[in-house]
Parts: sequence; structure tokens; C-alpha cells
Amino acid sequence: MDSQFTYEVLVHRKKRCIYVVAIGKMSLENLKQMYASVLMDPQYESGMSRLWDITRLDLSLLTSDHLRSFVDFMMNEDLGVDTAYVAILVSREYQYGMCRMIQGLGRGVLSPNIFITRDVNEALAWIRRRRAADVNRQWEIPESISDRQLPAVPKDHR
Repeated sequence: MDSQFTYEVLVHRKKRCIYVVAIGKMSLENLKQMYASVLMDPQYESGMSRLWDITRLDLSLLTSDHLRSFVDFMMNEDLGVDTAYVAILVSREYQYGMCRMIQGLGRGVLSPNIFITRDVNEALAWIRRRRAADVNRQWEIPESISDRQLPAVPKDHR
């Protein structure tokens, strides 16, 4: 994995959720490795809600061909493409656009339950509304995440 890229995964089995924070410069190889490691985590269970925080991620190395390759990877690697509710937290227009491109390339095959937003509260509310029919419990970022010291963002990625 590239030294300019890091991510942290917090799995909460009781709440059936995963929170992923990615920081740095993302390559196609990093993207595939991160996705696979999250879904292959021993604590992961199919259908867990996922919140991907990519607000501090630089996607400038990724091309449309890379995104097609990533969608193919997700569909062919049997890594748990399931009916999970997935919220993606972005901070820049190009991040939003790249996520919408992935969503569009996977339409009809990947989970249609994907929401892209700039607001963490909106993302959590969206997941709660969708999960209300499945599980009558609240889903939220545990306090331990906000207390945790995340890796510093390299200056060229702010």
C-alpha cells in the first residue's frame, strides 16, 4: 500500500455497521485492496450498513477506465456485493462525480442502496430511514470514532 494512502476500519457487529475513513492519494490498487479488506474483515457480516468517509481522499489518479475496472472487480470477486445500505461522505465535487460514475457503471448489478452526500448527519439519517424497515434500532457513529485520533492528512491533500 502507498505510504501516502491510509484507511481505518471500525466494525460494530452489534449495530451491524462499518465505518471506513480513507485519507491520502488513492490508486486503483489501493481502492481494490481497501474494498476487499473491509468486506473480508472477520467481523464483517453480509448486509452490514457501511459509511465510507472519503472527504480527505485524493482521487485524482483514478480515470474512468479505473472506475470501470473497479466495478468489474466488485462484481467478479464475490466480495460481498449485497443489499447493504452504503453512504459515501464526500467533500469535493469531483469526489461526488466519481462516486456517481461508479454508481452508474454498476447500475442494476451493484446494490441500488447507495447514497452520496457531503453531510455526515444526512448520511446517517438516510441509513436509519432505510434500516428502519429491516431492523428497529438506531445506527450512528459510535463516540469512540470521534474521540479517536485519525492519521494526519498530508499537506498536499487538504
